Amino acid sequence: MGSQGAASEGPDREPNSATDEDDIPLEAGASVDGRYRISSVLGMGGVGVVYEAEHLGLKRAVALKVLRKSFVEHVSLRPRFEREARALSAMAHPNIVAVMDYAIADEGPYLVMELLAGRTLRALMDEGPVQAPYALRITRALLRGLGYAHGRGLVHRDIKPGNVFLQSLDAQGEYVKLLDFGFAKISPGSDLTTGSMISSVDETFGTPAYMSPEQAMGDDLDHRADLYSVGILLYEMLAGAKPFDGEVGEIINAHLTAPVPALEEFRSDVRATPELVALFERALAKDPAHRFDSADAMAAAIEDLPSTSLVPRDSRQAALGARETPMIPAPPKVSRARQDDVPETSNERARPWAFIAVAVAIGLAGIGLLWDAAERPRESTQENAEENAEENAEENAEESAQRLEAAQFPPTAVLVPTTAPAPAAAPLPQGLVAPEPRPAPWDMHPQVPLLESARAILDEGEVPGSEVINRLRAYSRGNRADPRPHLLLGRLFLAREWWSDALARLSIAYAVDPRFGADPDLRGGLEALALRPELSTEAEALLAHIDTAADRELPAPEL
Repeated sequence: MGSQGAASEGPDREPNSATDEDDIPLEAGASVDGRYRISSVLGMGGVGVVYEAEHLGLKRAVALKVLRKSFVEHVSLRPRFEREARALSAMAHPNIVAVMDYAIADEGPYLVMELLAGRTLRALMDEGPVQAPYALRITRALLRGLGYAHGRGLVHRDIKPGNVFLQSLDAQGEYVKLLDFGFAKISPGSDLTTGSMISSVDETFGTPAYMSPEQAMGDDLDHRADLYSVGILLYEMLAGAKPFDGEVGEIINAHLTAPVPALEEFRSDVRATPELVALFERALAKDPAHRFDSADAMAAAIEDLPSTSLVPRDSRQAALGARETPMIPAPPKVSRARQDDVPETSNERARPWAFIAVAVAIGLAGIGLLWDAAERPRESTQENAEENAEENAEENAEESAQRLEAAQFPPTAVLVPTTAPAPAAAPLPQGLVAPEPRPAPWDMHPQVPLLESARAILDEGEVPGSEVINRLRAYSRGNRADPRPHLLLGRLFLAREWWSDALARLSIAYAVDPRFGADPDLRGGLEALALRPELSTEAEALLAHIDTAADRELPAPEL
C-alpha cells in the first residue's frame, strides 16, 4: 500500500531538476561506511535526502538519511542533523519513527531509521477532506507521540502533514509515526541535553502555515506551540483547506490577528458541533496560556467529543466524496518503567524567525523552511563584533536611554526628525489630474513616542545601546501588527554590523506590513546588505520580491 519512506524535510518528492540531481550525495549501488548499500532515493527536501538502503550484515532494508552535498559542511545544518540523530536515538515510542544507527562516514553524517511502508499524511490530505472519525484518531495518535517527546524535553517545532507518516500494517490498517526531529528544540533541563547539544537552542524553524504566533514572532516558546500546529493540522484534515493561507506575510498576520474561520467556510456540506468549535478555539488560541496544557489534555478533549463532530447539512451532500478509510490500530503497550521515567515538560526560550519574504522569493515556502534566528547567540567571530559594537555604542547608550525614557510618557515628548521640503513637482500635461498623495508607510500607523524617539536617534547617526534594543523588542512582542520596531531594530543592527540579524528584522517588518517595501529605510538597509557577499543572495531576492509585489499593485495606465 502506498510508498515506502521515513523522515525527510518538507514534502516527500523525487529529485526533479538538474540542481537536485547534482546535489544528491550518493548514487544507487554506493556503499556507506562499508555497512550499507544504497538502493534508491525515497525522497528529498531542502536539506536532506532519504534513501532506501540495505544493511549488508543483516540483509535488512532500512531508510538512510544524509545531508545534501551542499550542506555536508554547513556550520549550523550539520550540527542540527547530528542533534536529530541523538534526539531520536534517545526516544522509544510507537508513534515516533525508530532510529537504528547513526555514524559519520567519509561522505558525512548519516542516520539510519526503520523503513516505513505507507504514505505521508500530506498524501492522504491531497485526496480531499478526511472523514472526521479517522482525522480524530490520527490526531490522538500524533498527540501520544508528541506527549512522549514533550515529556523528554523536546519541542518538535515543525508539525505538518509531510512529517506525519501513516504506516501500512496490512489488515490492521495504518499506524501514525511522527518524523523529522531535525528542527526540535531541547529544553535546558531535559535529560537529552549534553555538552555537544548546547547549540540546540540557537535556531528556529517551522513552516509558516502551521506556525504558532509565538514561534513566528520569536516570543517564549514551549510545547504548546506544537499543540497549536496540531490544531492547524486537524482543521486542515476536516476542512480540506488550511485556516490561514496566502503569501507568507499574510499567513503570519493571520496567525497573529485573525480569528479561526468556521469550517463551514470550506465545507458547505457539514457544520461543526459546538464541542468541536470549542476545541479549535482552545487549540488555536493566540495566547499559549489559553491553549491546552499538554498533549494528553488535548487528546482527552478529542476523546470526549461527540461521536459525530461534523453534522451533515444535507444527507445527499454528505454522501458525496465520502470514502472508506482504514482504522488506526491501538498502539503497542509501552513498559511501565519507561512511562514512569518521563519527566515533567519544561519551557525554553524561543528564537525569532527570519527571512520570511526571502523564502517566498526564492521558492522555499513549499518545504520545511530554515529561518535563521534574529537574536541568536553569536558565533565566536560575531561575538567579537558584538563586543566591539557594544563598546562603541555604550558611549551614547545613557543619553539614548534618557531620551527614550522621556518618550514613554507625555505624548508631547515625541521627537520627529526634521526633513527638507520636497521640491516642487513638475506641472502635469493639460487634462491630467494628479493622484492623491499616499502617506508614507510609517505614517500609516499611529504615532508611538517610543518609536518616534528611537527613529530620531537613528536618524541623527547615533548607535543606541542595549536599553533601546530591549525596549524595542518588548514593544514588538506586545504589538505584533506593528512593523516599525522591526524596522528600527534592523537599522540598529546594521549600525552595529550585525548583518544577519539586520536582514532578519527587515524581513519581519516587510512580512508584517508589505507596504513597508516602499519605506526608504527598509529598502536602503536591504541594498546595503546586498553588498555583503554572505547575504547578497537573500537580500537581493527580497528586493526582487518587493519590486514584483509593487508592480502587481500598480494600476494600469490610462491611455
